[in-house]
Amino acid sequence: LFIQNDYRKLENDYMRSDFYPKYYGFEWVESLPGWGMYYMIWTLFLAASGITFGALYPLSSAIFFVLKVYMCLLDVSLYSDQQYYTILVSFLMIFLPANGNVSFDSYIYPKVKSTTAPRWCLLILQFQQCVVYLYFGIARMNEDWIRGEPLRHWIIQLVSSRDNFDVERLFPFVNSFPILHSATNQVAWLAEQFLLSEFVIYLLACCVIIFSISASFVLLLSRGNYFKVA
Repeated sequence: LFIQNDYRKLENDYMRSDFYPKYYGFEWVESLPGWGMYYMIWTLFLAASGITFGALYPLSSAIFFVLKVYMCLLDVSLYSDQQYYTILVSFLMIFLPANGNVSFDSYIYPKVKSTTAPRWCLLILQFQQCVVYLYFGIARMNEDWIRGEPLRHWIIQLVSSRDNFDVERLFPFVNSFPILHSATNQVAWLAEQFLLSEFVIYLLACCVIIFSISASFVLLLSRGNYFKVA
């Protein structure tokens, strides 16, 4: 199910048109021909797995960073804050000793094993996170975001895609229980109406701004650990 969804998104975003707007100076960046884009996605998955399990960590981080930059450069209209932040962090992770413990690298290469890390590793990640959150919150304080756009459009797009609320597809077993089937469909309908209400849209828009700006400062507090986890 997840693979089909990723393939569908890949095809819709990068393989359905002959023209994609580019960043200035990167007009030469094009989608890979044939099955190249599918191979690229699987390579990205393997690199992410290498980062997760600490297997060939520096190489996995470098590959992940390069492929994420490549995907970002393919189409300027698909830019998102989350994608940009992922690129920044993946670049920093190339130089962080995040495979020092509980990783394949630490078992294969004893010299890598370590139970501690330099303080600069934590500080640079905190700094990067603070910059992103603060800028994200300030950038959202504009007329469009405050009146609910493009948040409203995203929610409508989410709700209009029946796959997200198709109970029979997501939970096939409910078909065997008529009462459960009826109840889950009713809950799905209520969820749609709740998300589409103007109050919820405006509330979410304001909460995003408040959370982003406040989180950028809380991350710097040594006593804000519980809030950071939340």
